Amino acid sequence: MSPPASPDRRPRRVRAVVLGVLVALVALEVVLQLGHAALVLTRSDAAAGAAERGHRVLCVGDSFTFGIGASSRGAAYPAALQQALRENGDPAWEVFNEGWPGRNSRELLERLGSQIDRLDAGVVCVLVGTNDRWSHPPRLEPDAEFAGVEDGGFQLRWRTLRLGALVWDALFGEPDAPARTLAERLPGSWAMLGDRVDFVADGTGSFGGASLAWRSEGDALEVECPGRFHVVARVEGDDSRLRVISEDGQEIDLESVRSMLVDRCAAALQALDDGKSALASKLLLPLVRWTRDEDDWAAKLHRVAHHVERATGGDAAQHAAWLTQHGSATELQPGDDPRSGARGTEAVEAKDVLRDHLERVVALCRARGATPVLITYPHDWDFLAVHRDVAARLEVSLVETWPAFRTALTAAPGLELYVPDGHCNDAGYALLAEQVAAVVVAGR
Repeated sequence: MSPPASPDRRPRRVRAVVLGVLVALVALEVVLQLGHAALVLTRSDAAAGAAERGHRVLCVGDSFTFGIGASSRGAAYPAALQQALRENGDPAWEVFNEGWPGRNSRELLERLGSQIDRLDAGVVCVLVGTNDRWSHPPRLEPDAEFAGVEDGGFQLRWRTLRLGALVWDALFGEPDAPARTLAERLPGSWAMLGDRVDFVADGTGSFGGASLAWRSEGDALEVECPGRFHVVARVEGDDSRLRVISEDGQEIDLESVRSMLVDRCAAALQALDDGKSALASKLLLPLVRWTRDEDDWAAKLHRVAHHVERATGGDAAQHAAWLTQHGSATELQPGDDPRSGARGTEAVEAKDVLRDHLERVVALCRARGATPVLITYPHDWDFLAVHRDVAARLEVSLVETWPAFRTALTAAPGLELYVPDGHCNDAGYALLAEQVAAVVVAGR
């Protein structure tokens, strides 16, 4: 009688291996989930510690926050604010400059939640409103400011697959070539805004034969051609053509330059109506210098400049001579004034929208555990009542900067606090920062 056949152990071994792999994967997933939870708790503890050591201040707004007119970003008011706060005796203060030229109240409100969360800000300084006068932003949809903000807390996700993909990519993926920075890519000759622009690695260059200065930070480029233009934007380019992309994704081309011209003319004429004759001239002077005779907007610009200079006692004769030479009328023509009734219904609506956005800025800051501080511009402007109203009703700290500027200018008539286009210079931003620092320290 033959012995019984021994049972085949292979299926049992296969099942044991599969079970072991599954147990290992489950254990790995548990470890990864616990690790993520520990990381979140560590971040929370670190954030709490940072709050105890000193405030993190987020400065948001437009070109006055960004620092147009300053000799460098280090002379903009947020940088000066950090220095003033630290000199007050607390070296732990950190101030972040998130301003961007041209930003209005809607654009600020859309981005504010993610900025507060990303920087873990305890104080938010808000200087916005002047661009609402000409851009007339539509009111942001209700609660849209709370959408799209990343949750920094624990999130239950399948992490083992992610880890496997990272390991596979590290072992078998093609190594990425080191990305070249904008400062490394930019030097050379490009075509921009219909003309040739040359960038030199030392931060100088030329545009259409005129000297320029440039600097970059990340993918943001700032180019200044004195007396002609000042551009701050994100940059994309191919082998020869440089495309200047604004933050909203639109390319800055000749058409957008025309749009800028319209906006600047509207602001100048409005300033003239408001009795701010010096500001009206300063708004137009750089554009006149930059505009070439062959540009299709030249006649309109010279007519507006002639109107402003004649009303302010400036050099209107040069514009009259240009217009006569080119066969154009000297008086304002239909379409030269681009305000389109901004002093009436549109101005009232712009104030209402600004008031709503500022109220929601305050609510958003408080919902994120941050203290809001509203700041007004260092000029006597007609939207000031909106800031005062919001600050009074919502019990928010308000920094009114114009009185200190007026006092300083009265005490020293030759004091320079502004650059020609109405922005502050280094001394002006330092004075603004000094006032903000006093309010921030008092609010601790």
